Amino acid sequence: NKADYVGAIENLYKSTVLDMNPDALENQYFSLGFVFTHIGFIDLAKHFLLEAFKQNEDSIDYYWNLAYTEHLFGNFEEAIDIAQKGFKMDPSNFGFLKVTGKSYLFLDQYKESFIAFDRLEYMLDSVGAGDIWFKPWMSFAFMMNGQKDRADLLADQQIIEGKEWISKRRSGFEGQYFLNSLAS
Repeated sequence: NKADYVGAIENLYKSTVLDMNPDALENQYFSLGFVFTHIGFIDLAKHFLLEAFKQNEDSIDYYWNLAYTEHLFGNFEEAIDIAQKGFKMDPSNFGFLKVTGKSYLFLDQYKESFIAFDRLEYMLDSVGAGDIWFKPWMSFAFMMNGQKDRADLLADQQIIEGKEWISKRRSGFEGQYFLNSLAS
């Protein structure tokens, strides 16, 4: 059973343009930005992220999505700059540290990556949260900065959490995003 991605995008776009429900418009624009990011259309992605921002001027969501988009397109310096601006506005937002740390890794700037991921690990631990998605990146940054024990611990945690997901017959894509989509 093949998914009709073009049809799905077309339907989302039509519902956004035709509906114009102010309560749903921001989320629809963010959804379009997310979709266009993942299929490789950076200009359309940025356009819809900006349209979402115009709906309620939530700069945290805008900066997070824009930083993520720039990172996915390999614009790592731009992603870091945007993420750092966003983190200054909301220092409790884990996402900005994730983008910053991972972008620095791709630039082979391991010390800066370590600083971001060290702070991220502290923040996650302080609220009792884990992040199976970023443990490999964090582990690599720690390893590259001489923190072998911490790197090994994260890698071991990743394996344990991954096995738990498998035992529950969950794929990686059924993580928080799947649960959030069910709740909305």
